[in-house]
Amino acid sequence: MTRDACPLASGGASAAAGATYRRVIRAGHGVLRLLDVQERWAGLEHVPRTGPVVVVANHHSFADFAVVGHALTQRGRFGRFLCRADLWRSRPVGRALDAMGHVPVDFAAPAAAFLDARRLLEAGEAVVIFGQAGFGHSYTVERLMPGAAALARTTGAPLVPLAHWGSQRLWPVKRHPDAPAARPTPRRHVVVDVQVGPSPVPGASSQGDAGGSPRAVLSDARRQDVAATLALGDWLDATLTRLQALPEHRPTHGPASAWPTHPTHLGGGALTPAQATLLDRRPPGVVEAGWGSREPRPAP
Repeated sequence: MTRDACPLASGGASAAAGATYRRVIRAGHGVLRLLDVQERWAGLEHVPRTGPVVVVANHHSFADFAVVGHALTQRGRFGRFLCRADLWRSRPVGRALDAMGHVPVDFAAPAAAFLDARRLLEAGEAVVIFGQAGFGHSYTVERLMPGAAALARTTGAPLVPLAHWGSQRLWPVKRHPDAPAARPTPRRHVVVDVQVGPSPVPGASSQGDAGGSPRAVLSDARRQDVAATLALGDWLDATLTRLQALPEHRPTHGPASAWPTHPTHLGGGALTPAQATLLDRRPPGVVEAGWGSREPRPAP
């Protein structure tokens, strides 16, 4: 399915998008209620009720869209997600994604997605980015892309981190490159925690040094984006680990090592970050700081 731009970013009908979004949210919430999923939200006040915002979340499950999207609706916001472009290959799915104002990302040529997301922010929308450039198959924050920080820097939108845990028990990710896509594993009474934090880079300026050379300005912008991304990663990594260690998320029977969705640094049986490299996407420019591996950060 070919497309030129996100309908909302191109000035499409936001009212129609809102109606579609409400129907999808109601359907997703209905499934969560049917399974008696217990959603616990904290820190939602950090998401502004109006105006542009870049929300950066960890990503370990196909159910993350429902969990993060439902949390944002508690603040009256419809998150416009950046999604991998191959989801648009299915015509019905592509139509639904377009109707909700989501943005396709071609990781081989991401500039179009960046421009679409920037136009959404300039229109006052909430843009949601799973900053790991795909799933984190070790159920940790192994790496982050700096694009979210660049969007915040160039638009002046606040950069808000969101960590969540529990959705992987509803729909995990696969463990081997040759394995088929994992299927849903619906369970009742699953606890899903969502923690939103303040921007780790408050007051970041979107202006470069107007008097410097173009190369110097670009270099300075890159340093700002990497620094902001490192701060985001530190917050996401620490907060995710805290959520994972809560009693409600600890393995309840058998050895923890037998739980394939519990991270190895907490004794679980998930892939290690090193093993997950066979599955994880690492586009050019990715920022890695030893978060998931618990390795010390290399000197800059």
